[in-house]
Amino acid sequence: MAINDTLFSFVAFTVVSVCGYLEIAQSGTAASSYERSDNVIQNEAFQSFLAVADAWDDPFDTLDGDALVNPPVDDFGYLNTPANSLTFLKMGVDGVHTAILKRDGVVREDSPVIYISPMDSDEWTILAPTFVDYLADGCAVPRERIIELLDAVEDDPAALVRFLSANFDRGRLLTEDRVNELNDRYLHLVEKKDEYEEMKGG
Repeated sequence: MAINDTLFSFVAFTVVSVCGYLEIAQSGTAASSYERSDNVIQNEAFQSFLAVADAWDDPFDTLDGDALVNPPVDDFGYLNTPANSLTFLKMGVDGVHTAILKRDGVVREDSPVIYISPMDSDEWTILAPTFVDYLADGCAVPRERIIELLDAVEDDPAALVRFLSANFDRGRLLTEDRVNELNDRYLHLVEKKDEYEEMKGG
């Protein structure tokens, strides 16, 4: 009986997750300039990144080949999508998506960026402690260079896009030592959905 219950939970988790992903994937998340009216995004760097969405040649091939989810969504549809996340990129394979974590209900300057892999045993990977660090480390440049480009977005939005297109490599963010250190420091900030806790029995 216990085995059957476990199997049922796994199947239910998989079906709900896949259906959620398909719903998001088909919901018209093509890039466009975006600004929330609920003051959830209080991170100027992240807001500036969203503001250049129209400057990408192909919004479905942006940072290291990921598609923009813009407007970003509070719930990407998977049970292991953190309850306090705002998804802004999707890989298009196995439901993998990238989000920024809300802290105290808002996206702050010190909100970490997280990589969610619904089909992997390592469901959550902290990519960077802040959004600026995410772009800087992904491009292997100092934070100051990214801040300079973000500050110039209003005058030349294409400059940031050109730079990120030429330099951003997610692999730089996924080295074992880096991942272990950041997960130890920030993974406790992930707020799990109630349904996830129930499914895991926690």
